[in-house]
Amino acid sequence: MAKTQFPMMPKAGGGVLAKLVGVVLVLAVLTMVVKQPAEAAVLVKGIAAGFGAAAEGAAAFLQGVLG
Repeated sequence: MAKTQFPMMPKAGGGVLAKLVGVVLVLAVLTMVVKQPAEAAVLVKGIAAGFGAAAEGAAAFLQGVLG
């Protein structure tokens, strides 16, 4: 019996360009952490705070809709 794929799921692997972009991003992050660790920490804290604020907003919205 043949495997059926889900129609909306992306295929595994990705192209050469996607892999190249990933490698470049990883190298950029590593360079930033090595050369400017304090600024990298501030950036990560800011990103985490943004995700936290988004989660709180979504929870407040759902409480307002459902409650």
